[in-house]
Amino acid sequence: MEEGLRSFYQALADHVRDDETRQLFQRLSGFEELHQEKLISLYRSLTKESPTREKFEGGLDGEFAEGGVSVRELLERYADRIETTVGALDLALSIEAQALDLYLRFADKAVSDEIRRVVFGIADEEKIHLRHLGKMLGRKI
Repeated sequence: MEEGLRSFYQALADHVRDDETRQLFQRLSGFEELHQEKLISLYRSLTKESPTREKFEGGLDGEFAEGGVSVRELLERYADRIETTVGALDLALSIEAQALDLYLRFADKAVSDEIRRVVFGIADEEKIHLRHLGKMLGRKI
């Protein structure tokens, strides 16, 4: 799902006309890559295996974002909403809120302190993403 969210942000960056918002979406896309690296690192730590990123992903193509919806479907479903900068930011905020909720639920069910620490760390980063998006939305309204 992190790859799906990275792809989603890149699609938004390619779509919006506002340079400041485009740069934010590009940064968020990069942060999603960092989340992927943290999760791969956690997997390696827990399993003592060292798979390549491709092997770890097991052929997944990053088609799905938070909520299990395909990125393509998400963009199609909200095509009218992302026509404006404010709409695109609003949609990104709702997706980030889902991501935060997901990580908090994962942390609650974590079976080790190491997993809990990593997952709470990513949840904290999702909160930062929400703040950036909220500030940008406030400026654009």
